[in-house]
Amino acid sequence: MSTPRSATDELSRSITPGGLPDTPPCPFCEGTRTELQSAFGSQLSVATYWCRDCRSPFEFMKWGAGSGGNAVEGPGGEPGGPPGA
Repeated sequence: MSTPRSATDELSRSITPGGLPDTPPCPFCEGTRTELQSAFGSQLSVATYWCRDCRSPFEFMKWGAGSGGNAVEGPGGEPGGPPGA
């Protein structure tokens, strides 16, 4: 019997050589058909991704290598705190 994988487990398996996830889940529809649009978004601490499912851009916080980051709900969204806060 296999154990279910969480989104965090999937995310940690798909880290690119640059340290950014290949396909972080979309914060709007939770879809995984996402793609990196820009390694630097509105700030140096975020990367901009595009969701192919709901056709929405979203920013992904870069908190450090291997931490998994944190998706922010769109360019005007409230950024989340560091993981574990």
